[in-house]
Amino acid sequence: MRYFDKTYQQSLEYLWQHRATLKKHLPSDSAEAAFVLAMGFPELLRFEAMQNKMETLFLELLYVKNGAAYANFSVGRFQMKPSFAETLEKYAKTYIPKAIPQVYLYQASSIKDVRRERVKRLNQLSWQLRYLYTLYQALNYRYSQQKFSSNAHKLRFFAAAYNYGFLSKSKKIQQWTQVKAFPHGRNHIGKQHNYTIIALDFFKYEALKLTKQ
Repeated sequence: MRYFDKTYQQSLEYLWQHRATLKKHLPSDSAEAAFVLAMGFPELLRFEAMQNKMETLFLELLYVKNGAAYANFSVGRFQMKPSFAETLEKYAKTYIPKAIPQVYLYQASSIKDVRRERVKRLNQLSWQLRYLYTLYQALNYRYSQQKFSSNAHKLRFFAAAYNYGFLSKSKKIQQWTQVKAFPHGRNHIGKQHNYTIIALDFFKYEALKLTKQ
């Protein structure tokens, strides 16, 4: 991953610094935890480049007031959007209500207060890990009948689902595993990388070191 040399190393250092948080909020099985972490790892590589704290603060306020239709933006190390969290919460509540953590539960009652709490969550690593783990469980449920040729194939598919949209059709997600559109998107003219290959590379060479007990 020479293209990401500096940011790749910074991302690894960040994860090592927060290893205790990873262990607390990812699955207890180290291989499973490594899989979940790898699904979202590539997003850490563009976190620094995407940061504009003043702009993000404005968008957070706009989201709380008007919702994702008016302000849908990426938050935190794993670059999660409020719309992603909303969709995942609804899916989890409907299809995997007994899954832990129950990310759809809120103390707040009003829509604005729930949005405010959601933004607060998305700015915390611990909660982003909860959402990532919930996504993993949701994908296992959604694609329980799908056959994967290997664990690597499954990881690339799950990583693509996270990057492309987990409610997208299976065919579209599978196609996305072959697309080089990271980190700037498919319309960018210039060198791009495949999100799922980065996820798999991280899983093979780094993730298990971070998650082993």
